[in-house]
Amino acid sequence: MGVIHVREPGLFTTVQDLGREGFGPMGVSPSGAADAASLRMGNHLVGNAEGEAGLEMTLLGGTFVFPDSTIIALAGSDFGATLDEKPVELWRRYEAGAGQVLRVGPTRSGARCYLCVLGGIEGELFLGSASTHVLSGLGGHEGRALRKGDVLTIRRTNPQKRTGQNACSTKGIPKRALEILEPRKLLRVTDGPQSN
Repeated sequence: MGVIHVREPGLFTTVQDLGREGFGPMGVSPSGAADAASLRMGNHLVGNAEGEAGLEMTLLGGTFVFPDSTIIALAGSDFGATLDEKPVELWRRYEAGAGQVLRVGPTRSGARCYLCVLGGIEGELFLGSASTHVLSGLGGHEGRALRKGDVLTIRRTNPQKRTGQNACSTKGIPKRALEILEPRKLLRVTDGPQSN
């Protein structure tokens, strides 16, 4: 079990998984990743189950230190990340060596970027999910966005799970899959009652 030291938290970085569906009638928001497809693919890259918790960064990423070696991947929008000042591509897995520093900058292409680590981020479970819901202070890391100086725990990995990795984990996401996720430049509009 390793840890991640938060040197800089970024603008709004939270622990998110796929959320807690089905509790709306009780007034509980599902929370979860805003871009669930990116979180799923990032988890796939590092060899996790698709619903493991990762870090969701909004508009401006943070700076993170890995005291122990771990496997990482960035998914979602391009935030111009570097690992010890060497560029880190989206949709690829990397080994962050002991003591290495990941810096995730401001967005270049969208709103959210996901940091996934082998094993997933340990988060406070609420109704079966580690997703942070800031308004109610539930889930995630103390129910809030990350702060400078936070220490996040990486969940233990199951060696049997790791043996099932496929070529996508080592070579990145297939180009065709990424093309499907590219932003569309067509805005569809449905006429409403005031359109005349």
